[in-house]
Amino acid sequence: MVLPAKARSQTKPFLVALFLLLLGSVVQGAGIEADGLIEEVVVEAHPLSEGGVAQPTASLFGTALERAQEGTLGDTLRNIAGVNSASFGPAVGRPVIRGLGGARVKIMQDRVDSLDVSVSSPDHGAMVDPFIAQGVEVLKGPASLIYGTGAIGGVVNVVTNRIPSEVPEQLEGKVEVRGSDNADRRSASGRIDGGSGNFAFHLDGAYRDADEYDIPGFAESAAQRALEEAEGEEGEEEEEEEAFGVLPGSQAESQEGAIGLSYVGERGFLGFSVSTRDAKYGLPGHSHHHHHEEGEEEEEEEEEEEAPPVLDLEMTRFDIEGELLDPVRGFERLNFRFGYNDYEHTEVEEEGGGTTFSSEAWESRLELSYESFLGFQGVLGAQLGNREFSALGEEAFVSPVDSE
Repeated sequence: MVLPAKARSQTKPFLVALFLLLLGSVVQGAGIEADGLIEEVVVEAHPLSEGGVAQPTASLFGTALERAQEGTLGDTLRNIAGVNSASFGPAVGRPVIRGLGGARVKIMQDRVDSLDVSVSSPDHGAMVDPFIAQGVEVLKGPASLIYGTGAIGGVVNVVTNRIPSEVPEQLEGKVEVRGSDNADRRSASGRIDGGSGNFAFHLDGAYRDADEYDIPGFAESAAQRALEEAEGEEGEEEEEEEAFGVLPGSQAESQEGAIGLSYVGERGFLGFSVSTRDAKYGLPGHSHHHHHEEGEEEEEEEEEEEAPPVLDLEMTRFDIEGELLDPVRGFERLNFRFGYNDYEHTEVEEEGGGTTFSSEAWESRLELSYESFLGFQGVLGAQLGNREFSALGEEAFVSPVDSE
């Protein structure tokens, strides 16, 4: 129905009045006075968060972390703005911050590098389990330089409290069990914190097990299978051997545990922790084809799809942390951290053998926070580290590297 011109002209003032009424409601609901002045804006900032990283732009603690927890650190953080996961199967997912990953994003455990080999290849998992975390902090921007010049993408710090900084008033604990019908996934994790007098202790452990994922249809797409058939790579007899109903290489199993002990005094604490991890997981999509030679003529035999390799790893880590309050006049805190990690994994091929990656590394940090100097608050410190890395085997793609 089309209104006459006179009716339309009478309707306009009514619509304008309705719009102004709604706008006024929105302005009042937003805390803005009628004259356009905002009543109050509170901005808070700090050079170093208490016991955490400098100026974290995002963090997950408590219930928020429990709801977000997934099998990998990247999947746990993927709903944070600007953060994604470089997934390589259910057991591998390294965080990507603002499109930067690998060595450009530093992963830390209690403000010390994870000291693993996850930066060397996207199918190597980060050795920090989100299920044993008390919290996760994500730092983006120039403040990440306090943890090294390479972390231009950002820093992810997993808070574990494996070295207690205070004695709990009573025994505290937590147990979590999860399950899923797909892949028959099972996981359990738990922690205990307690102490008496000047001593505090911490225990934690986690177990995860999952079979290969159930999927509808073939593991390879119809277009990929048609291309392989056109190139003569798939025969009629091999068609039945194609993976159907499950995703090869998506199985995963891991066990880890840690113990920590601290002496807590009036002006600080000193403690250590020991943690171990054993894991086996597949690498979906990671397969290799081989060519064979007969005499002087090289014959390209019909390529058969091999089962994805299985990554078998072992890791042992030691950590030490100490803190002293009011060490000297003008300084409020002296903190020292040291981490050592002995890591090794082998990518086991179906026919045997494989490539072995090993890393023996340590990192130490000394931080001295000062109260006020020429009107500034901040921290002075030093960071030292050493790493011996090697990759040996048929598919080794990097040379051994020793770095300081």
